[in-house]
Amino acid sequence: DLGAEKFLDIKCRMAGLHPNAVVIVATVRALKYNGGVAKADLNNENLEALEKGIPNLLRHVNTIKNVYKLPCVVAINAFPTDTKAELDLVEAKTNPDFLYLLLYFLRKETSFAP
Repeated sequence: DLGAEKFLDIKCRMAGLHPNAVVIVATVRALKYNGGVAKADLNNENLEALEKGIPNLLRHVNTIKNVYKLPCVVAINAFPTDTKAELDLVEAKTNPDFLYLLLYFLRKETSFAP
């Protein structure tokens, strides 16, 4: 797994790359998992766990903005099992000091549709 810090600290230096921005892709499922939900229960609405998982996302954004001094956009890849309440909570809890682009993609059987 090549995380952002490894990519920016190692790969970019070695290859002479100078990124202009970073896009962090997150899912409600991953945020709930970070908030303590078992994998078997990720399809169930759980606003409490989601709220507990959001700080993990914000830590990543803070690292990109404050350590690497790069603009950061967050894209939310939504699943059909994500509820409107969950998506609304993610949007409400994002810090207005950051630039967020919330992209909601609905997974279809074989393709993505906006």
